[in-house]
Amino acid sequence: PHESIARGSIRAVGTIAMNLRSAEGLVERLLSFLDMQMDHITAETYIVMADILRTLPEHADKCVDALASLMTVEVVKPEARAALVWILGAYGEKLQEAPYILETVGDSFDDEPEQVQLAML
Repeated sequence: PHESIARGSIRAVGTIAMNLRSAEGLVERLLSFLDMQMDHITAETYIVMADILRTLPEHADKCVDALASLMTVEVVKPEARAALVWILGAYGEKLQEAPYILETVGDSFDDEPEQVQLAML
């Protein structure tokens, strides 16, 4: 039950940020969730981060910088893996490790869930 509350809270922060369009403090709050290093929180934050970057690309530098410190975190949830792949594909030029991370996902392409495969394409 606590996981669903945490995920809902993260989605709410993202929704408010996208609706306000002046989301400076909200994006920083969202990125602070990554410091918690809890799988379900990290996964939901990646998903919301991808949504924010689709609508508010001006926050790309902050988001990608936050990702750089987390590249050793294993992302298991398919929706979160797909979001991470999308972020790395769209903003990979800002992250030196992006091609190598995408390469490992590509190496296991046949074993990845469909939504991750689609994000890779």
